[in-house]
Amino acid sequence: MAGGDEFPELAPERRGSRVALSGGRVGYLAPDGLLVWSISDRKQVAKVALDEPRALGVMKDGALLAVDGPGRKVCRLAPGSSAAECWPAVIPVPRPGMARVFGDSKAADRFWVVGARALLGWETRLVAGNLGSAGRHELSGVSAPGAQPVVAALPSGEFVALQSTKLGVVAADGTLRELDWPGGPRNLAAGPPGQVWVHMGDSSLIRVELTDPPRRAVVAERDGKDKVIYALSGSASHAAALVAEQSAPRNGKPGWSVVTWHNDGKVAQRIVLPWQPQVTEVTDESEPSIALSAKPALVAVADHAHVVVWDIDTGKVVFEHTMP
Repeated sequence: MAGGDEFPELAPERRGSRVALSGGRVGYLAPDGLLVWSISDRKQVAKVALDEPRALGVMKDGALLAVDGPGRKVCRLAPGSSAAECWPAVIPVPRPGMARVFGDSKAADRFWVVGARALLGWETRLVAGNLGSAGRHELSGVSAPGAQPVVAALPSGEFVALQSTKLGVVAADGTLRELDWPGGPRNLAAGPPGQVWVHMGDSSLIRVELTDPPRRAVVAERDGKDKVIYALSGSASHAAALVAEQSAPRNGKPGWSVVTWHNDGKVAQRIVLPWQPQVTEVTDESEPSIALSAKPALVAVADHAHVVVWDIDTGKVVFEHTMP
């Protein structure tokens, strides 16, 4: 499982998020560990020390899972807890940027890491000094040499993988169903049951039903300006994206907004970011990320210096933190 072909260099839009929402908390991968705050009182409730943070995910029971650099450890912070349980682990993850990690839909101690040709499953238990393997779901039917497919996890337990002109639906038992696709995808996020949001190469955002052939159900509203979607997240009720405005820069730099959409494609909120994410020279520390939660409907945005959470219904800030 180790090796460069298993984890090729990731384009920014295909990397995982460094921010996550779960159980009234927001988690953030800082350069030295996982920081967790309570959203209601804005107090830090946990810090998990990590040497080289590489991935952040949410488990089935709402626990936050953080993956340290190869050969180090995996840590799980249970809901409501202030202390994490950690295990030594050798799990290959990509450079640069964050890996995409998903909690299993059925087992609270199982998670999946996106590789170039497969989804690699792991369990938070030790076997011969490393985490126990939970299997391997092949993605070879939707993979291309030296490239990473973009993958989303659905609440049903299925995964959706998209690469070039192939869309694959991976069942919970690992069976891959391949569907034809017109091509040009840049990113992918979960949508309502049996559907996904797809960011296309022309910067359009569409909601797709996973039928055979796939059906374009909704095209999300855009405001008519020349804008580029940088990061994408989805839930059963909303889609959200970090959007850079290229045609009308503020102070010589692109204006940035976080935009959320209802499932019908109508804009729920369009909020101008009060800061400028650093993406000219993207590093692991500066790369901006986005995350959604369905209940309550929240959207979080983070980069190397900021973590902000908004209520999607009201557009109001419910949490914000600036790094010292």
